[in-house]
Amino acid sequence: MAALESLEDAEEWVNVLFYGEPGSGKTTDAASMAKLGGTIVYIDAEAGLKVQPMKRLKIPTTRILRYRVETFDDFQNLYWQLKAKLEEQAARIAQAKKDGEEISAEERAKFIIGVVFDSMTEIQKKLLEGITNARYQKSKAQAERAGMVNQDDPFVTDRDEWGRMTEMCRRVTREFRDLECHTAFVCLDRREVDKENSEGGVFYRPALTPAFATDLMGYVDVVIYTGREQVDDPTDPSQFVGVTTATGKYRGKDRYGVLPAAFPNPTFDRVVKFVHEADPEDPQSWALDDEFVRRRLIRIGELPDPAAEAANVGL
Repeated sequence: MAALESLEDAEEWVNVLFYGEPGSGKTTDAASMAKLGGTIVYIDAEAGLKVQPMKRLKIPTTRILRYRVETFDDFQNLYWQLKAKLEEQAARIAQAKKDGEEISAEERAKFIIGVVFDSMTEIQKKLLEGITNARYQKSKAQAERAGMVNQDDPFVTDRDEWGRMTEMCRRVTREFRDLECHTAFVCLDRREVDKENSEGGVFYRPALTPAFATDLMGYVDVVIYTGREQVDDPTDPSQFVGVTTATGKYRGKDRYGVLPAAFPNPTFDRVVKFVHEADPEDPQSWALDDEFVRRRLIRIGELPDPAAEAANVGL
């Protein structure tokens, strides 16, 4: 039987879903988990993790362990490896606390603190391809044994196979979400027409099967739709803005209630900072102290521009 613990003493692990168009910063946002001081496992299904861009953004690439997956068994193997490693780390921390020992920064930097899935859109495709290929290989072997020509089409999937793939995705995401570490899921977005609304209207959701998209958005604590705004300086991180509430055509979510509705530079480490440090009694006022929040509000005219005011005084 698992030991009971006070909610106040429990570690606050954060799980986030980033989804949006290509080039909207999703991969960077998720990989920024490595800035939190430990090592992360990065499931790079799209081979989109590039070293040089990460280094330019000061993301410590030495703390990112890349993992390639092709099948459901790959995920299960990784899950049990991580579970054992995290339990070993927890035992090490507990023993150090009991002995009054300080764990060195070098040792802590090697601790696994989270896992990233990039992207669930591609992972979904790989799992479906695995199911379809297994069916085709089975039908091919049966046809060869019977001395017949295999009539099965390896590029056609049926409803049962889609259902099986969706169940695989559900199991994988729930298992990893429940590990004692941070989790981040990355998805492309999909444009949809709201058929349930009599007035129609367009909205965006993760590019997953409808049932799994709804499930995944429910599994996590934070859902961020990533986008870009027009800025004069192309290197300004505040141009990347995440929607964290269910507003208009975007589906965001903030179970903590501390993130700005329009969250500039919504990297994983900044999400964790807001979750751990924001004043729960007045989170929006706390957000105004954030450099990127202020920069964006000045840009869109919701806060006065100190530089412009200084120039006017000079005149």
